[in-house]
Amino acid sequence: HIAFLELVIDPTGTLVFEAEAGGAGLMQRPPRRAQEPLLSRRHMLLSVLQGSCITAGVMALYALALAQGWAPAAAATAAFVCLVVANGVLILPSRADHWRQPLLRGLPGVSMVVLGGTLAALLLVTLWAPLAQAFGFAVLGPLPWLLSGACGVVLLPVFLMNKRFLARVNAA
Repeated sequence: HIAFLELVIDPTGTLVFEAEAGGAGLMQRPPRRAQEPLLSRRHMLLSVLQGSCITAGVMALYALALAQGWAPAAAATAAFVCLVVANGVLILPSRADHWRQPLLRGLPGVSMVVLGGTLAALLLVTLWAPLAQAFGFAVLGPLPWLLSGACGVVLLPVFLMNKRFLARVNAA
């Protein structure tokens, strides 16, 4: 599972965010001061907040699946689907400068390829028995898979609210 996450998250971070165009006037801005941290307190807090929301969503899905009588392997696979989808969805508000910015505006083609490839790989390793077995996943049916993926997508408004909340806190 960790190997799959590494195969998905590392290229996503590299390809998606590196393909982004720089902001207007980027080359006219002065360089960062040497004493200034690479990550601001706001960015670190946002990262912890977003990661905590993903963790809570994945854990809630896992607990709910077990409570509904799912086999532990199926519940773990559902949680993994939610985790990967939530991380893919998190890319959209993370690339926007402002919480009100349209999420798909200016999305580079390479980003769509990476997200589509991630989705295709996730489908293969969780729906095709030989690959699912190789990765230690249970094969999910279409409905459990869609519900698990939807749990990841549902976190998008939460990610946007977190970003808006921190923008208000910084403005105050």
